[in-house]
Amino acid sequence: MRIKNQPHQPKVTHPKPVATPPAAAVTTPAATSPSKYTAPATPPNPLVNAPPRADAKAREQLERRAAEMILGNESLGGDKTDSEYQPMLDAALARLHDYAQNVPNPGSPAAQAGMDKLVSEVSRELRMPYAEWQTRSGAEKLAAEMILDNESLGGDRTDDEYAPLLKRALDKVHQAAFSLPSPGTPGYQDALEKAVHDIAMQLRAGTV
Repeated sequence: MRIKNQPHQPKVTHPKPVATPPAAAVTTPAATSPSKYTAPATPPNPLVNAPPRADAKAREQLERRAAEMILGNESLGGDKTDSEYQPMLDAALARLHDYAQNVPNPGSPAAQAGMDKLVSEVSRELRMPYAEWQTRSGAEKLAAEMILDNESLGGDRTDDEYAPLLKRALDKVHQAAFSLPSPGTPGYQDALEKAVHDIAMQLRAGTV
């Protein structure tokens, strides 16, 4: 399935979002033995002169608590090798970081509840066999590209209007790729393509 491009307003562009790596300040909790797994280093920030966000501390605390729960639980890796588990862990921590940086009111109980739910979700994904995780990740990447490459889905919205809708759409793509049964089978691919089509239509309508 491929969603055909429609005519698009030339003045409005919607750049592809770039995944933000997890914060380098994340460490394993002192109460547990040091983890052999690490959060990837944060690259230099080009916005070095940008003023700090007023809620930056709350966002950092929200992320750190969640990341420590993941990093401190080495049982999530099962019998995977380090080279298998580390990319899975990097992806999980990136999702925690993205949530912490974008959730409204990061110090609220609702934000913490959402993060706790996400921790449970990424924990389940980290327990997957590596081959299954690879298959689902590859399917997610292709599905996300179908959304990202179709700029007509943004209509005449501004970047500020479209960005949060696009993020929610990509979150739904991830949910579909990692929840549909029998990854790697024709039935899984058909179900994922249908899910992407539905998500694209919601994105176009602004109801995603």
